[in-house]
Amino acid sequence: MPADMLTTEAMIAQRAAHLEVVRRAAMELRSEGMEKRGRKGAEDEVVLAALAADPGMDVMQLARQLGISKSAAYRQIGELKRKGLLLQEGRGGNWVFPSGKTGQT
Repeated sequence: MPADMLTTEAMIAQRAAHLEVVRRAAMELRSEGMEKRGRKGAEDEVVLAALAADPGMDVMQLARQLGISKSAAYRQIGELKRKGLLLQEGRGGNWVFPSGKTGQT
């Protein structure tokens, strides 16, 4: 097997593992029913991690992946943009992280 195929397979496996972590974190946030005050930072991290895993993701895909409404996803993205943690390249382009903070550990 060529070396570049192994690299591609490893990248796919790594991304799948990361997406599972993001999904679990989102499910924990929903099921724990945390107070709004303590929950904001964690929600930011989950949204940033999901967008970092798939920078081409649109708002509807984000909402589906995190199990939140479309309006909640728009609200989260708006807050992240206001905080300077998230930008979008052009209209409908990839998400970028000017601060370098992507929610990934």
